Amino acid sequence: MTTTIEDLPDVDHIFLGEAETTLPQFIEDLEKGTARRSYKAVGAAATFTTPVADFHLADLKRYKFDVCPILTRLPVQLRVLRTSSEIYGRVPRTKSNQQIIAELDALLQLGWRGTVFIVDDNFIGNKKNVRRLLPDLAAWQKRMDDPFSLLTEASVNLADDQ
Repeated sequence: MTTTIEDLPDVDHIFLGEAETTLPQFIEDLEKGTARRSYKAVGAAATFTTPVADFHLADLKRYKFDVCPILTRLPVQLRVLRTSSEIYGRVPRTKSNQQIIAELDALLQLGWRGTVFIVDDNFIGNKKNVRRLLPDLAAWQKRMDDPFSLLTEASVNLADDQ
């Protein structure tokens, strides 16, 4: 996915915006032999319809890296959960708690153990939704015997929030 095509003169197909809304048309065109060079999304994809990723297709060992020699308990980063997106506006669109828990369930079923990096430019970009997520996330971790160390990015004003 990109938001510009000028710097990509040598690619076969370009998806402008979020590919979730244009990928079905591309696949249909590709099967017919009529695939276009570029597909532009109209509006934003509905995050509540985003399916759980097929994590079994990824070589999970390739997602490991040393975060910091001091943090020996956090040796792995796995970029799997995108909780929000601000591409189409200033209000972050978030996945539902059920979607995030389903992704964690899928990783657990694959045998993943270690750190899960909850990918987001600013985890507290939508504080209301985060306040709803954290109790469910904590309950899931406890119910599953804390299989993951969770890591994310947040702005420093997180400390201002009770």
